[in-house]
Amino acid sequence: MKLNSIITQKKYPKPQRIIMPTSINYQIPRPGGTETYIRNLIRNTIEFEIKVFLLCIGKEKREDYNGKLQIIPVTRKAKNELIFTLKMLIKKGLGFFRFSNNTIIVANGEHYCLPFLIFGKKHKIILIAHGATLPTLKIKKSGQYIWLYEHLVEKLVINKVDKIIAVNKDAKKYYQEKYELQPNKIIEIPIGVDISLFKPLNRVEIREKYGFRSDDRIIIYIGRFAKEKRIDILLKSFKDIEKQINSKLFLIGSGPEQKNLKSLAFKLKLKNVIFHEPVKNEEIPKIINCADVLVLCSDFEEMPTIILEALACGVPVVSSNVGDVNKVVNDKTGYLLEDVNYITIKDAILDVIGNGRHYYQNNCILVAKRYSWKSISQKIMDVYVDVLMDKKLK
Repeated sequence: MKLNSIITQKKYPKPQRIIMPTSINYQIPRPGGTETYIRNLIRNTIEFEIKVFLLCIGKEKREDYNGKLQIIPVTRKAKNELIFTLKMLIKKGLGFFRFSNNTIIVANGEHYCLPFLIFGKKHKIILIAHGATLPTLKIKKSGQYIWLYEHLVEKLVINKVDKIIAVNKDAKKYYQEKYELQPNKIIEIPIGVDISLFKPLNRVEIREKYGFRSDDRIIIYIGRFAKEKRIDILLKSFKDIEKQINSKLFLIGSGPEQKNLKSLAFKLKLKNVIFHEPVKNEEIPKIINCADVLVLCSDFEEMPTIILEALACGVPVVSSNVGDVNKVVNDKTGYLLEDVNYITIKDAILDVIGNGRHYYQNNCILVAKRYSWKSISQKIMDVYVDVLMDKKLK
């Protein structure tokens, strides 16, 4: 049965087009869970035979998926999301973006909603909240910036959008309590994982391709190199690990801390650390399948996509207890860290590697299947339909 058959059977109208504003460059993939989510959402929306218009960074208009995806550049480049949003705001005000009825704006961030609210709300708008934005900003930004965001962006957007999809329980709780939202205004739908792409593969062949030996113990991190990811602690823990077992630490990604992390690895005199630039999405499951364990030491997260991708490949995870990670990581799928320091990380990694990947594999795969994009996209499609029908969410 095709994905859109359920909607057809209901005889409910589905949107003819979805508009997704986002500051990604569709032609140049970057590491990060939100971008992975957006790309999967595009692909799964198109499978419902709905046309997607992506307002993004790029040089020229393009098509993909046989014309079902229209890529419309807002700007050639943007230093950050704020600059991108301002440029989109200007173009919207000048009438560059006009869409017909039966269109829904799906924004993966509060600021992306602004251009479709300030000049008059003409379409239904769904906000996908990947976390409570304001608490995160309080960690990263100055007080003046936070005040402006809270009063000029968050309050306006939350009150004006038609529906909010929160990808985790904390985001839902934050918006519901702060703005006293009605139950029909917000719904929790977790992120998904493409289990057709992320699955166990032939480790022997893949390890040969990447130059790893069969007896190497491979520890991987895939994501942004940023302070809050605490990769520095992972490097410090690895100093003891590589002395105890034949191991390699494989770090895939990029970010503002890359230079500092390479410098730290040099100072620690680590012999078996490999820094690798971000790879194409189709390469990630191959790299994960090389691993004995994936590690995440972040100070804060929601539900990291990379954790679900590792579990879907049957690879156990060692992670700090942040966001919704405790829903999927436990002693049957890896190790959940309550106290994160280089000693606890070292002990957890050695414990998981000592048990062996096969000890965790079946449980990892079973957990990941609960988050397959096939089931997640059906729930999101139901929200699209509910918004058009002005139905209340159950």
